[in-house]
Amino acid sequence: MGRALVGTGLSSTTLAPASESPAAYARSVRQRRPSLNAPWLKFLGWCELLAGGAGLVTLVLGAPNAPVVIPAWHTALATSFLGSSALGGFLLLRAHPSGVRLSIPVQALQVVGFSVGWRFVARAGFYVTAVLASTGFGFLGGAGGEFIAADAADGQLNATGLGFGLSVGFWPRSLKAATVTLGVNLLALFFLVQLLRLQRAQQQGHVQGPAV
Repeated sequence: MGRALVGTGLSSTTLAPASESPAAYARSVRQRRPSLNAPWLKFLGWCELLAGGAGLVTLVLGAPNAPVVIPAWHTALATSFLGSSALGGFLLLRAHPSGVRLSIPVQALQVVGFSVGWRFVARAGFYVTAVLASTGFGFLGGAGGEFIAADAADGQLNATGLGFGLSVGFWPRSLKAATVTLGVNLLALFFLVQLLRLQRAQQQGHVQGPAV
């Protein structure tokens, strides 16, 4: 009587509740852990794969017939982004851990786009972009695999590749007349945050691998 239990290695966090069997408790814990087979990861994987692949094919086939000469460095950057998107999407669909690591920079590059006499825009999948410009404010929405990092003569957020979109908002004058345009891709920001959380869980060993 009165003896302390030492070195049992048991704690309230490792014991199943009295009303639940150990096997059922372990199963419920596994179900609550993040999974590389999560539906949102599959959705993101398809977006990155299809948009990146379509944009890459469009870029490669269209470059020789472009109305202006596209610098080799720009083609290399665009190819790297779109190729990384396609590869990252493929790896996410295979539930491979490297898909998360590769998709983080792909999503990060899409968060902010701007046109201030020099334009940067990157897109790989669906996008909903909040836009603030010198001519108004609103939202751009659509989908595509596009990239641009070059001088710009207007305030539009267009890019090279394949895509479609529409805009809604308060535009006393069009974006084409804007001298400063800033856009934040809300979907890319959401996915970036989720991927960073998943990566941290991976590093802590709390992520379920692919189903066997």
